[in-house]
Amino acid sequence: MIQAMNTFEVLLQARGGFGYAGDDPDPRPLPPTTLGDLKESFEGGLQSAHRRRAQSIHEALYFAFYSDRFQGEPDRCITVPRDHLWWLVSAGDTILLSDRITHHYSFVFDVDRDTGRVSFLDQWPDRFFLKEGLNAAGVAAIPVDGKPPSITRKEFRRVAVGLITMDTPALLEDYFDEYPDQRSDAAQCLSCGLSLLGAQKDRFARPAALHLRRSMRAAEARGDPETAAVAAGKLYVALTVAGLSIRRWNEPLASRPFDDERSSLCAERGREELLSGLAPDDLCRMGNAAGRAGEVAMARELFDRAVALDATHEQARWLRAIARDQAGEPEGVVHDAAEAVRLNRAGVAALEAERDGLDPRDRHGRGAIDARIASMKERRGEEYVLLFRGRAALERWDEARSAAEDLIALDPDRSEGFKRLAFLEQQLGRLTEARACLQEALQRETHPAVRQALEHALAEISP
Repeated sequence: MIQAMNTFEVLLQARGGFGYAGDDPDPRPLPPTTLGDLKESFEGGLQSAHRRRAQSIHEALYFAFYSDRFQGEPDRCITVPRDHLWWLVSAGDTILLSDRITHHYSFVFDVDRDTGRVSFLDQWPDRFFLKEGLNAAGVAAIPVDGKPPSITRKEFRRVAVGLITMDTPALLEDYFDEYPDQRSDAAQCLSCGLSLLGAQKDRFARPAALHLRRSMRAAEARGDPETAAVAAGKLYVALTVAGLSIRRWNEPLASRPFDDERSSLCAERGREELLSGLAPDDLCRMGNAAGRAGEVAMARELFDRAVALDATHEQARWLRAIARDQAGEPEGVVHDAAEAVRLNRAGVAALEAERDGLDPRDRHGRGAIDARIASMKERRGEEYVLLFRGRAALERWDEARSAAEDLIALDPDRSEGFKRLAFLEQQLGRLTEARACLQEALQRETHPAVRQALEHALAEISP
């Protein structure tokens, strides 16, 4: 992947690269973008590639590291002593550089630790920020050995603010092996655990627990109850998700260590105290893992807590509607699904207003918001399905029809809404209309198994 990224940049530069914004007669102000913002954007792209099966590096995630000279983002990035950035930096990384006046993102082409030089594949090589005379730090990047412009390790130390690298959780353990004294840094260990949890992959909950446990104990040892409480709460999340995800694959014995440690943590700190410090997102994360593991009662309790904590939390409403649907509570399904749809529409409207307020030339910013809107609309489709199911179970046919029509209006090129309308028409004895809806669904459905089921359903009600 790193080779492919570098090749793309080389080809892009060969074709003239991106236009330089400063050359525009009316240059737009660049939006402030932190390492955490950029990392989340990268992570979203990686997850999208996984869903498309374009990439299968299932253990990979992005890490963002800040130099401790700067104020970081402890919930999204890991702060390290600035000299440690040299150990962390590698080819393919995105790096944030600064002379304290100008701040610039670039790409690392190569790190030669033998000669102590790092080279950059910048999008504007002729105007590269670190070339002599273009920065206030006195740095003079030069090409060496046929590579793009490079700087020395000493110069790197002067201008490196932080970096984003793609690796596996093993990177963190390698880092602590290199700098063992950092294992007693409660804040750093907490950031490591949060970075792993923030990737939203259940497989990362296990290594996250290791760092969160270290953070809790280190904070306790130095008399920092606030950090210890935060670490303990997140450790509870990591242990819960890790144990449930293993149990989901019918490995009860393998989940035992996580279940036992979670019980010990509850005995030490109290389950209610641990849960009271968590956000709705944490509760939803655990509830979702519980639901997938078949722990229905546990999932429902956690979703109830999330809604009680924030009644306007869309994900909590959506997930609780799913739990209520599985439990056969149609009134509850309708209540939560309708509220989830309302919150979703309001959220999409806010994002559209934010996007439309951006400069039309900000393609990246607008594209990132469009991706978030698309994700929210996809979830709304699932909320409409739940709303239809709940109303149909209550035989509120007109309202169920409205949900199906809203689903069709949301995504007219998919079969989902037409399938629901076909079911409704069949329940009302309107077979001609049901057949028409099934035919509409067939025209849009591409999955072979679903098409076969639709064809079978159509044959059953055909004259």
